[in-house]
Amino acid sequence: MFKCRQLSKLSKLNGKSSVVFRGCKPGALTGAFSIPNRFAVRLDPKHPALRVNLKVLPIVSQPFLAIKAIPFGILTKPENAVTFERPVELWESRVARLKGSPLEKTDVWSISLPVHLLMPKKTVHKKRYLRVIIARKIKTAIALIMSRGLDVGSEGKLVLNDREDCDKLIVDGWSYVILPQLEIYRMPFEDLVKGLRKSLLQISNGIRQLELQWSAKEKHVYSRREEARFTRARPRNPTLAEMRAKMRENEERRRRDAAVETELQLDDLSPENTAVLGALPNDKSFPSSEPLLPGPVHSRPENDTQRHAFDPPRQRDLSRDSVSSAVDYFNSEDGNIPPKVFEQDSSSSLWTDNMPEIPVEDDNFVSVDYSFPQEEGQLFLDLILG
Repeated sequence: MFKCRQLSKLSKLNGKSSVVFRGCKPGALTGAFSIPNRFAVRLDPKHPALRVNLKVLPIVSQPFLAIKAIPFGILTKPENAVTFERPVELWESRVARLKGSPLEKTDVWSISLPVHLLMPKKTVHKKRYLRVIIARKIKTAIALIMSRGLDVGSEGKLVLNDREDCDKLIVDGWSYVILPQLEIYRMPFEDLVKGLRKSLLQISNGIRQLELQWSAKEKHVYSRREEARFTRARPRNPTLAEMRAKMRENEERRRRDAAVETELQLDDLSPENTAVLGALPNDKSFPSSEPLLPGPVHSRPENDTQRHAFDPPRQRDLSRDSVSSAVDYFNSEDGNIPPKVFEQDSSSSLWTDNMPEIPVEDDNFVSVDYSFPQEEGQLFLDLILG
């Protein structure tokens, strides 16, 4: 762990109180690389950095680290992002504010500095604790430079200057990507502070020159309505599990619709919804006196008791008074019971009181005289039913 005895006794702070590194990154660095991603949503789709080559963005390289500045506008919205308290300033609003006041002036007491430290194992070190020490050393140096005006004097020692305006070293609305090297682990703190101040100053000057060039090419400033249209988030693509659940839901809906349609078709073919042979010619419920054929085409008119598509389905009558077959007749306890007949509701206009009773007989059986005793009838029934 590095030691700096000059920092043990610090005077009272007159400028900014602290530098905040957490919770100030509005987006991910996916948009900072030249990798096409059609699903990425930019924070500011109208930013001029999206229309130029990313190589024109300011970058400073030194033997022990490299720093590159990335504007907020080309960053992408991550899926799981930390709540960003400050709204991202769009480029149109930034151009309008450029003429009123300098961009480097801020009124807040704490400095929010979005720093992205890229420390791969191949270029830094495979041990994690070494990478953690390097990252802590860089953040400590940047915080002291921005809040205390830390600098290296003529004698090579650290000097504090609280009255220095450190806003000139950074520009609001930009992220800083730092790629350190392993040399920082054993580098003296004075050399690190000197190199960081030089790199930050060059980066800020390059940012301001680039923004002046971009603002000079802007012809007009968009309204808030157009800003909202460009910054509207795109709908999220459904996952594979959500797509499968949607397919199952659609399949169940199709099955239910098919079942309801089949039930309605069977309901339309019921005797109550079809014309019956033998209707009286002078029946007022029919428009003509011609006999009608059974079927759903010759259905009863609308002014009668016709079933509708949304009526509840009817249930078949399975009681003893309903129509039965010849087998049900022979299975009865009393063999002398006369054959049952078709029964219809008396309120129906298709039936009258003068209609003759039609016994139910099966074509597969021959008419039999059932006057013989019950025992012989039972033997005859057993012989037929096998």
